[in-house]
Amino acid sequence: MTLNLMWSDQNSSYLIVDSARTHQKPPRFSHSILGQRQVLRENVTVEEGAQKIIPLSDNCVLALCGNEIDITRFAECLKSGMRCGSIYDVCDYLTKIEKSAKIEVSIAVTESEPPFTVFKYPARQLYEVVRTHTHITGSLAEAHKEMLIGEIRRHHLSNNKLTENCELKLVLGLAFATTMAANFALTENYIGGAFFGATLNRSGFSWQPDIVYILYHSEFSNGLPVVLDGDTGSDFSNIADADTRVDLVACIVRDNVSVSISPIGNALRCTAACSDMSCEDFDWKNRWEKELTGEIFCKPKYYVFVPKQSPGQIVVAENNQQHIRIGGGSIRISSDLVDKLKSKPRGRAFQACLIK
Repeated sequence: MTLNLMWSDQNSSYLIVDSARTHQKPPRFSHSILGQRQVLRENVTVEEGAQKIIPLSDNCVLALCGNEIDITRFAECLKSGMRCGSIYDVCDYLTKIEKSAKIEVSIAVTESEPPFTVFKYPARQLYEVVRTHTHITGSLAEAHKEMLIGEIRRHHLSNNKLTENCELKLVLGLAFATTMAANFALTENYIGGAFFGATLNRSGFSWQPDIVYILYHSEFSNGLPVVLDGDTGSDFSNIADADTRVDLVACIVRDNVSVSISPIGNALRCTAACSDMSCEDFDWKNRWEKELTGEIFCKPKYYVFVPKQSPGQIVVAENNQQHIRIGGGSIRISSDLVDKLKSKPRGRAFQACLIK
């Protein structure tokens, strides 16, 4: 199955999906980019490699949920560039192109009411998702579903000044989903790989910004070991990867191809919608090779610290050189950021904060 998370506020609609595909072949890699085991049990593999967000136009986007064969066949039938007046126009179009697939399609159209609709095949059942409501499609366990929905409501649907920016709302949603993947065996529910997201509003469809996740363990969250920089006047600390077990994962989207990258073992995982540009395409690789070989870790829009233990602090930092610098084989962070990471949430497994 999969995980499709969607919600809307007064201005924008938001989509977050995993990248797992379930099949019965041996996986290309034993673990996902986030460290999840990809062999679930005998003859079942939950492996990253599926792109489930498909923009049909600048005012319409779909998120797909179902088995790989049906999703592939369905995606190949989609007509890009279509302009839709309402969600019901899209549903009418989808009814004509697919008859038998067992999938669920989440549909978002700019300024449509309702902002989201979930369309189920083959029964062609239609479920409306009203504004300010959070909806999850897929196979996420109920306990994890309640946790994720609770965080979305707390940070995205309340009058929380932390998340007035729609792009930041999406980044926080992705941060919570990634934290759950790093701490819970989501592959047991056929959910896996890196998460990707998009927004839709009056400005049109937008993929997520470039994000580098820094997955850290308890030793680091307790401030140990922190090696002071050589400059005694510096307020930055140097993180020793070998001792603190810090893992870096970059998630970006280029030409509708979602890419997750780790410098450990030069891991690179790409996914593309069936009819779109593929990461195997020579021209695509040529265009983005420089970023895909390490530059992205120094130049994302956001750094997100993801705890690999509970309770833990999720910290989102804009890449403004104020609190984190990556380069020359080292990660340097400010003393203010160290203090944020040391703090523990009260009464909750995870808590998010923004550092400016």
